[in-house]
Amino acid sequence: MPRRHIGHRLAGTKKINERIHAKRRALERYGLSLTTGDLREIQQQIQTQENALFIRRRSRRVSLWEVIYKNTPMYVVYDKLRDSVVTVLLPDMI
Repeated sequence: MPRRHIGHRLAGTKKINERIHAKRRALERYGLSLTTGDLREIQQQIQTQENALFIRRRSRRVSLWEVIYKNTPMYVVYDKLRDSVVTVLLPDMI
């Protein structure tokens, strides 16, 4: 699939856009500057259910988890189909 320019950004796949969104929300909501490697570690925690607590399913492919990452408890929305963190939520948002 070809990429297209949107403003000054280069639009990529949905998985890439989800990753960008999750990084922005982690910084905005928790003050955490997450890298792609950090998101992979969070994904691994969810897959192994290590330091990750399943909260509820939001759809067939998307679920809500509470994870503890770098001593910070946070709520993340996980996309099982794309194996990626979609966004990071605050407790009052769940």
